[in-house]
Amino acid sequence: MAERKSFTITWRIKNFSFCWQRDAEELTSPKFFIDGLEGSKWTLFLFPRASRSKEEGFLTCYLLHESDENDPHEVEIDYELSALGCDGLPLESVSFTKCAMHGNEWTSPLILQQKTVFLEKRDAFLPKDTLTIRCRIWQVNQENKNPERYHATTRIEVEKASLYGVMTELCEYLST
Repeated sequence: MAERKSFTITWRIKNFSFCWQRDAEELTSPKFFIDGLEGSKWTLFLFPRASRSKEEGFLTCYLLHESDENDPHEVEIDYELSALGCDGLPLESVSFTKCAMHGNEWTSPLILQQKTVFLEKRDAFLPKDTLTIRCRIWQVNQENKNPERYHATTRIEVEKASLYGVMTELCEYLST
């Protein structure tokens, strides 16, 4: 059986360990349009510190189907959200089938434990301090003739901090 062709976005977030978002603050991917789904507009949202009580201590990633108020058309999709390792294979993944997406509607999330990502399996989830999320979308009951692939990168800015004062104190301490 041949694999179904999908619409795929791979989103890399560089310097991820410097992500200091507060509760309910999100990182967003660039918007992307899927020609095969009537040019529909989509965005990935990542909440590094989920704020709902059920999601505390977790990172959550959602797919949002965006549409104008004038065009609230429905799209029926199958989709998969995955956190990828350095080899491009999924470390954690969720998939859903036959989801009717109306305008400005969120999908069910990919949920990752913060302690797994940042501590227990840091080398797997954050190679070179980069978190990689992949979203694959299939249109239900229609064959996608041309697979579409998108790649996006978000870089978290890091401010340089001076270690001069710390090093001076350390040298003074060691010399005594």
